[in-house]
Amino acid sequence: MESLLWVLPVDKTGRPTGPARQVTRELSDSPTWAGDSTTLLYLNGRRLKTVNVDGTSGRSIPVQLSWRNDPGPDQVVIHAGRMWDGVKQVSSHYHYPAIAMGGDQTEHVGATNRFGYSRTVTNVGSAYSDVLSMFNASKMARTPTLFSSSTLYKEDTDERVRRLYPNWRMAKLQASVTSAQTTDQTVIRANLANQVAQLVAMIRGGGVVTAGTDAPIDHLAVSLHMNLGAMVKYGLTPLEALTSATGTSGRYLGQPLGRIGKGMYADLAIVDGDPLSRIEDAANVTAAVVGGRHHTVEQLLAPYPSSTATDQAAPGALAPPGKIKARVPAHPSTAGFWWNNPTELERARVSCDHDH
Repeated sequence: MESLLWVLPVDKTGRPTGPARQVTRELSDSPTWAGDSTTLLYLNGRRLKTVNVDGTSGRSIPVQLSWRNDPGPDQVVIHAGRMWDGVKQVSSHYHYPAIAMGGDQTEHVGATNRFGYSRTVTNVGSAYSDVLSMFNASKMARTPTLFSSSTLYKEDTDERVRRLYPNWRMAKLQASVTSAQTTDQTVIRANLANQVAQLVAMIRGGGVVTAGTDAPIDHLAVSLHMNLGAMVKYGLTPLEALTSATGTSGRYLGQPLGRIGKGMYADLAIVDGDPLSRIEDAANVTAAVVGGRHHTVEQLLAPYPSSTATDQAAPGALAPPGKIKARVPAHPSTAGFWWNNPTELERARVSCDHDH
């Protein structure tokens, strides 16, 4: 139903009373009902149009408006003791027209949008060369969020994950692992390889790729390392992948992050291994230095009960008394509203564009 108009009958509580019916068959955005509820007004590209609620054609409405920026006075003198540049990067799901309007970044290799189709990725994960050329020439950054890197999941027994993930999150991670191991992943991996090929073309063509995920829609922390692993498996070098998650991201944000040098934040991750030879070693962190203080993984995990320990207090026993109250029961009157349906509530948990 995306980017098309459908109508369906409802009762006074908002509950559907019949099937949905399609009324437009072209890109339809920003719909508005007419006062008599027999006509819908909507945008089709740059055209303003109407359609009758029974699906019969309406009309195109001419919009004879023009505008220009106020030029302002010829000269303004400002005396200021201190100034601050509040300009920040702007990011969205869009490539074009965002790139023509000064957008700084695109999120995802491909994601939902109001066009009803994607300019940045095909159904098989590839992209047209002009899209990549525009990214590279403009230096518009791109954060890939490779959801399909979940195809590479193996059994995860990492103590950090088992101790820091809540039970419901751990169950979802296990479901991803099980799916990757027990179902045919041929098509997903081919699509993932095509997505990474886009990143290779951008990085080696002078474009800007900043590694990142859609966590918490994707699995926290784990998904970033799965993204890096997929980037290396399908074409990037470990150095290129790691740089996209460190130095490139810091430069894009205009922050002293991601590099070791004078004036940079000296926050360091200490790993056991060589991520430049084996990207998986980037996750094998043994300690971190933050703000000049050294912390081992064991020290950071100490407040959280071990999954195998028997002499530690249960999580509930660690909470201060009187701070946790029982959940307020749902009132029976709410049962009739569709948005309180357990299925809808579960969908709301993940929202956005993927069901994980």
